[in-house]
Amino acid sequence: MFAQKACEVAPHNGGDLRFGEVEMSTIERVVTLINECKKLKIEVKSPDVNVSYTQFAPIDKSTISYGLNAIKNVGEKALESIIENREEEGPFKSIFDFCSRIDQQK
Repeated sequence: MFAQKACEVAPHNGGDLRFGEVEMSTIERVVTLINECKKLKIEVKSPDVNVSYTQFAPIDKSTISYGLNAIKNVGEKALESIIENREEEGPFKSIFDFCSRIDQQK
């Protein structure tokens, strides 16, 4: 189902199904893609350190998780550290838990 809806977006997206680094380089492009998802009844969830990955990704057939790489001033190494830590130790319980588990030098 998601692939079908993504294919519907592709002609308006230059045939590109990726919501990757190039696509997320400008806020205008992010807004355009989110608006396309709304038209297709695909919900785009807010960024969440306990769910989101570096790039926009499907959660289920009608929901996409906002890509953490689309957040300004967050580097690739920091995102890798967040995701790696979450996968190894489980969800973050609070902002204090998050800060204590993540290397803030990245």
